Amino acid sequence: MIIGISGFVSEGFAEDEKTSVMDILLRIERLNRGDLCGEEDGLMYAASGGSDGPKLHASFADEGARCGMFIDGQGNYGPTGLTISKAVKSDPKLKHLISDEVAKNKTIKAACPGFSGMNADQRANFWVWAHASIAWEESKCGVVMKNPDNSEAVGVFQLNKSRGDRDWRGPHCDVKSVGVEKGAADPHGKNALCALDIMLGQFKGTYGKPGGLYPYSYYKKLRSPYGGDFSRGILKKVRLHPGCSGKAEADGGMSSSKRPKQRPEVKKLVRPRPRPPLNGKTQSSPQPEFT
Repeated sequence: MIIGISGFVSEGFAEDEKTSVMDILLRIERLNRGDLCGEEDGLMYAASGGSDGPKLHASFADEGARCGMFIDGQGNYGPTGLTISKAVKSDPKLKHLISDEVAKNKTIKAACPGFSGMNADQRANFWVWAHASIAWEESKCGVVMKNPDNSEAVGVFQLNKSRGDRDWRGPHCDVKSVGVEKGAADPHGKNALCALDIMLGQFKGTYGKPGGLYPYSYYKKLRSPYGGDFSRGILKKVRLHPGCSGKAEADGGMSSSKRPKQRPEVKKLVRPRPRPPLNGKTQSSPQPEFT
């Protein structure tokens, strides 16, 4: 398949002198997977001139972070972004993350009101963005790999180094190593897949119930007091996803049965003045106030 499209690819990218070999290989991978075009805001884009979704917000470059492994400057997936997108769309268990059940979860409805209206590809893109948000907070997407609070944490998601400390979190965590795999198409792939197992566990209630994006999480910045606070931490970046635009529930996803009851508005009754006596004479009987 790659040989068959090599001419098309070389011709399509010949104009862009800045296109790296990795960029070309990633786009070939998308073509091989059948992703010849992507849909965003109702428009169709050819693979050579479109993107996998929105570009990361400029704040993802703060503090020297380099998060292109998730989504590059053109909105295309980097190697780790491809790993996450492919996994949530094809893995039998991880597909739950793009399900309608997750779309109905109160924490998702509060954090990303637009999630329920997304298609499968767009929901996958949201999870790439969300995990870029986690990686930015945990390691600045790999720039800072030493955790001052946990020297045994490894990878862009700062996961447990010891297999015995993470094997219970999911099948992708029950592997020999989740560290950087040099020479692999996605050096951070195993770390990302274990992170997806952890996220799935959050929605399944593994870390506390009710399950969801927060506040019961492996990640400190998704737990209280950060969990549910959209003005800081991981959730602040998650909500920057363009597809999440919409009015979040003011009560943070609280069910109607738990919302404070509002007292009905009481309108003040204004009575009209009684009519004056006819011809200035006092009437023998009172007149009704309403006519």
